[in-house]
Amino acid sequence: MSILPQGLNTNSIQKNCLIFMLNHYTVAKLTANCYEVRQYPSLAMFVLFVSFACEDDDVYRKTPPVAGDMFNIEICPTLVTNALALFPEARNNEERHTQLVTGTSQQRIVLTKETDVYVSFVTEAAAIGNVLGYYIYDDGNVPGDAGKIDKQLIFPNVDATYLKPGDTRKLGKEKLKAGTVIGFFLIVGGYRNDGVYFQRPTYYTNSEWNKEKSKQHVLYREQECGAVVVGFEDRLSVEADKDYNDIVFMVSDNIESAENTSFDLQEVVTLAK
Repeated sequence: MSILPQGLNTNSIQKNCLIFMLNHYTVAKLTANCYEVRQYPSLAMFVLFVSFACEDDDVYRKTPPVAGDMFNIEICPTLVTNALALFPEARNNEERHTQLVTGTSQQRIVLTKETDVYVSFVTEAAAIGNVLGYYIYDDGNVPGDAGKIDKQLIFPNVDATYLKPGDTRKLGKEKLKAGTVIGFFLIVGGYRNDGVYFQRPTYYTNSEWNKEKSKQHVLYREQECGAVVVGFEDRLSVEADKDYNDIVFMVSDNIESAENTSFDLQEVVTLAK
């Protein structure tokens, strides 16, 4: 049961959401489903919260924070530390790895043969509850926009409270065919009230679908472990720290930590710590 601030007349609320400041960068939010108080260390994060809070309560799906078919695998012991060393928190990693952002390196997963595909959580450094999902299409037949894809959830609540390194999900029930492109999307602040809000700002590995066509992810092969790794930045470039570690995950065609043999990796950049 929520205890609301004294004097707050909920009958006067005209919208489905109310934001009000309690003190320095501390905000309270009241919706039909929840009341919460959060404190933010900076004005930028406060503005980010406010900009997301009242936009999209009309497209909601009640969803457990962890999928029932998730399982844990043993990943390379150094993958987490290496990934964070390559993309440290609050650093402009876009400047450190320009070949991944502005170069011609391959930044998508393309299957060379029929295979199962798995996504494993590595780490996260986001300030809000993001949602990770995927979509597929045939190589050479890129959908014209994000409205033409079938979105599927992977990790409904990207939060280290619920996820630990190696937590894994198989993409789909059947093997994916050769020539399939696997794309990923991140719904920023999309997990709240025990469910997913699909209208929140969403970024895709198909950068042409993003606002301002901004590139919000990096894809690389980590040298020591041989893992194919994806990292997302959950804010647009004008306000982002560009660390690309708001979620870091591994994509593989097996769960034995063996070498991937079903992906086209010829133009994927290899990074070493």
